[in-house]
Amino acid sequence: MMGTQRPLVRIAFLLVMALGLTGAGGDAMGQEKAPSSSPAAKTGGSIHSDNSLAQQLHAGRLPKGAPVEEYKDFILVGSWFKKAKNKSFFRTVKKGIDMLERLPPAMVDRAHLIKHIVYLPPSPERGKVGHLANIVGVFTHENDETPGYLAIYKDMRFSAPYLIAASIVGNSHHAADHEEIRYLTRRLKGGNDDETDHQARLARIKAKVDQSDKKAFLAQKCVIMRESLEIYRIFKIDPKHAKTLLRELRNRNCPS
Repeated sequence: MMGTQRPLVRIAFLLVMALGLTGAGGDAMGQEKAPSSSPAAKTGGSIHSDNSLAQQLHAGRLPKGAPVEEYKDFILVGSWFKKAKNKSFFRTVKKGIDMLERLPPAMVDRAHLIKHIVYLPPSPERGKVGHLANIVGVFTHENDETPGYLAIYKDMRFSAPYLIAASIVGNSHHAADHEEIRYLTRRLKGGNDDETDHQARLARIKAKVDQSDKKAFLAQKCVIMRESLEIYRIFKIDPKHAKTLLRELRNRNCPS
């Protein structure tokens, strides 16, 4: 489908994909829980699967063979897949992070809720994940207690820094939701006088995340799309392409 798209809408389409607005995995808008049957990548004598990666990162145990660099408070974890082009990953992601500095402070602050950015490009070692074929990044979490990470699924040889910046900002909404879930889960386990209130808050945010509260879910999608337009204009991508995003906002009945 990508090859038959008109040039006029191609960049707008890519930006929408970067922001995770087309649905990825079980939770649309670029958020997914690591599947229990996710493909494992064998590295040396160890097996690293999506299902344990977040816990490894949180514990400071990095996948064997994965190059790691810290850049402006982000920890960039290159791919441990044998044929992955990590130079393209580090170069493109660093430029995307640099572009964040041109965005409003609120976007930048929320973007830093994402700590780890992990490169999981197309590879026989990753297995086939067809629904992620055109998504740049997906915020991935495993449970209600461990921090998540931003998984970069797109081959960075065929991406652009502004798509990385847009993906970080878009997925930071999901990171914020997960951070609140983690906070409330800890408070409820610890026991406190606000237990009823915390349970209600936790139920509300989980309903948005799992889409059982479709009104809240769609409202967040609209917020992300409006931010995407703002990012679009700040980065001075051809204004003609914004028409596609504006049309998408109208189609979803998002408030202006």
